[in-house]
Amino acid sequence: SAALNVCRTYSAVDGVVLRGECGGGCADPRMGGRAGQAQRPLCGGRLPACVLALGLVARTHGMRSACLAHTRFSDGSHKASVFGSRGTLRLCAGRVEARAEEVGTTPQEEPVPFWESRGQVWSTKKSLMEADSPELESSTPLPPPRSAFSGGYTAPAHLKTWEPFTYASAEERRAAVRDYVRERPAVAQLPLRILLIGGPSSGKGTIAPMLSHAFRARALSVGQLLRGEARARTQRGRFASEAMARGELLSDALVFSLLLDRLGEDAWHQGWLIDGFPRSAAQARALLSDAYPELRPDVVVLLNRPRELVKEFMLGRMTDTATGQTYHPTYAPPPAEVGCRLVWRVDDVPEVVERRIKQAEASLDSIARIFSEAGVPVCAFDNARSELETFAEIAAFVEGVASARGERRDAGAAEEVDVEALCDADDEECVAAYAPPQTPALLYAVARCNEYDAADFLPVLVGGEQVGWVSREMHAHLTPYLAQGRACELVTLNSREMLGHEPRYAVSLAPDEVSERGRTETVAALVAGLVADGVINSRTLRHELQDVRAADSDFGSPPLLRIERAAVVYFGVPSYGVHVNGYVRDPKRPDDPTPHAVWVGVRAMCKATYPGLYDQMAAGGQPSGMSLLLNAQKEVGEEASLPPDAVARMRPTGAVSYRYATRKGLSTKRLATFDLELPSGLSPLCSDGEVEHFELVQVDELLHSLRTRLAAWKPNSALVAVDFAVRHGLVSPDEPGYFEIVRMLRAGG
Repeated sequence: SAALNVCRTYSAVDGVVLRGECGGGCADPRMGGRAGQAQRPLCGGRLPACVLALGLVARTHGMRSACLAHTRFSDGSHKASVFGSRGTLRLCAGRVEARAEEVGTTPQEEPVPFWESRGQVWSTKKSLMEADSPELESSTPLPPPRSAFSGGYTAPAHLKTWEPFTYASAEERRAAVRDYVRERPAVAQLPLRILLIGGPSSGKGTIAPMLSHAFRARALSVGQLLRGEARARTQRGRFASEAMARGELLSDALVFSLLLDRLGEDAWHQGWLIDGFPRSAAQARALLSDAYPELRPDVVVLLNRPRELVKEFMLGRMTDTATGQTYHPTYAPPPAEVGCRLVWRVDDVPEVVERRIKQAEASLDSIARIFSEAGVPVCAFDNARSELETFAEIAAFVEGVASARGERRDAGAAEEVDVEALCDADDEECVAAYAPPQTPALLYAVARCNEYDAADFLPVLVGGEQVGWVSREMHAHLTPYLAQGRACELVTLNSREMLGHEPRYAVSLAPDEVSERGRTETVAALVAGLVADGVINSRTLRHELQDVRAADSDFGSPPLLRIERAAVVYFGVPSYGVHVNGYVRDPKRPDDPTPHAVWVGVRAMCKATYPGLYDQMAAGGQPSGMSLLLNAQKEVGEEASLPPDAVARMRPTGAVSYRYATRKGLSTKRLATFDLELPSGLSPLCSDGEVEHFELVQVDELLHSLRTRLAAWKPNSALVAVDFAVRHGLVSPDEPGYFEIVRMLRAGG
């Protein structure tokens, strides 16, 4: 490797060759990791005092595992000394021993956490510096000793003001939230915008998902959003990374633009929860200004913990690199099996912790005061206890604020539709329980997305071309408009070749118009009338137009007209979307292209439809004016935070389509499908609150889940998963109902 050549170049000055393989590149971009560049300083008589070489051994779950070797040169003598350091982020003992032997260190019996390795690196570096310049001292302290079962700091007994407690398990937290939601009064409430603030290690990351689930508010963290943008290498992510690398604070404008862009339409209607923001009085005032009305909060929750407890948490916390779960030896002990996966933050040192605590104490009081003086409800909660107790108190406070807001709206003579939920589940996905119990399992997954009786619908025509269907109920609502004959009219069919069955009549939209613009304006007036009549809920209007094409035309063909998205289902017009299957090969058989495991996302509990259910790695509706491929790439970048080089490997694989009856009309969906093979060690990262977490599921387990736990799947995602299994030969042609499965995967036209 390039780094090895650099090490050999320097070591060869004294005839000493550094053994072992060094991966990656040179840390200094000006060096570029090339031996020739390393030789030029030597030719000029310029020698480094110390060379620190990171030997890359393995990458797992995106983390680097390595040992460190140090080569030191004495000025003028060209004498080189090699220092070995045992260290790894996460690696099995056998691999560590092999690496340790290569660099000439004593083999170790078990993995050494990176934190301990860092201490050895610093000790070696400090001894080298003192040997050359005894007067040179550094203010950087040695890291406190810690392990998976021993924290780096324990508060003195006389400073402890809290009773002993231990965090509940994730299952216990979810159960507590479910119990709260079940017992919560079933009253219509306005969407809530919640700010959750607090100092470092105050418990925000634990409380945030619980509140998000309880109040169906999309949870976002500015830090997580920035990490996702940086990982996806967006322009904004690159700018933020460069600024932070220079030690600069990010501008408020950049942070606000990030929040505005990533808070999607569902967040505006369902509410949101922002974790750990604002961090300054200036940001708090900006949130209350007219410049960002969408970011003005309805309620502010402040979490407090005693200073000494915060120090215990920060100097003992550790993260499981496979799941992202945070542990602490005392308050959240890790299971024994994850011990080798734990890592620590390199800035969790006493002086940094003290500085962060002081900064938080200086800003939080002023932030809370600014919101309180502006009339925003603010309440502080002691979180030096079980998070279940804290959640119960916070939920009661937030529920009181929500109820008060609903009462104020009622006093203002609001209509019932103003507080109705954004959408019913059947607006976007199928929820029908179809097929008798004896239906084969995989066929059931497909059939439940195709429940409708064509005889209950009339075709919808535009310019003589069929574009959709209307139900008998919708036909009745259209009666006065049909009588006028301008916006729509009832026509007798001469052809008996309409899709699905042979009706005698059809509804023709904008019969007197011949241009797209004229038809669009005429149908817009019709939709406005249906809204005024109460047929279409005004709260569901998206004020976004969707292209309407002939039912048998290509996606890229010119539209016949454009219609408000909320009206699409009422006229049975097909809507489009993209679904991306992420998968990996079997690491034991890298030449076999057959999928070994599939990445599935678990939908965030705040989602309006199907919270907590399995979904594809990335999926989304199709906006107008964007190609299907570009939309799929956008969804992967936003929902999975994958870098561009990985996204470039995505391949189109066809489409699935389905239609099902709802109380509003015939919902028709056409989904373009894509496959994306991910390399070993690269995993999707959820950063925008759409996904609770990702799971890598082996294909056998995936099929078992579809057969036995179909209720755990979002319906159309189960359909796409079955299509994936069929395309890759994971489902045998002898599967019961195989030919019907294949047919119904594209039953929506």
